[in-house]
Amino acid sequence: MGYYNSIWSGEDGGPSRLGIANHSGDLGLIGGRKNVEVTSRFVPLATMVVTRDTGEIYLLRHGSGDNAKCFVEKIDPISLEPIVTSLELEGGPTWPGSIAVHSNGSIYVVFGNHISRLTHLSQISRKIALIGPF
Repeated sequence: MGYYNSIWSGEDGGPSRLGIANHSGDLGLIGGRKNVEVTSRFVPLATMVVTRDTGEIYLLRHGSGDNAKCFVEKIDPISLEPIVTSLELEGGPTWPGSIAVHSNGSIYVVFGNHISRLTHLSQISRKIALIGPF
């Protein structure tokens, strides 16, 4: 049980919120290149990214309002463009939410008043019984 053994499997680097990568060295995203180029992509309402295996980066994005939805993009580590996008996930009241990669490889998203489990970007969602953003 716990977090996936990757460089950045949860918000703030994991439950201790140390804000540091889980492995020493580079982030393993650009193959150890010495020259780094900066790439940007305009993405409104994005919350955070997590990594699973080398080169697998997942971005949590969402809408706004009282019945906001969210979705996850698997993005290219160089261009930052989406490779695969999940279906819309149930949400609720807008809140930044959270995303993490579990030790079983599933991606868990908490947004609004729902928690969703994604396996290969297919989804299982459950409503949280409390009213309010989580």
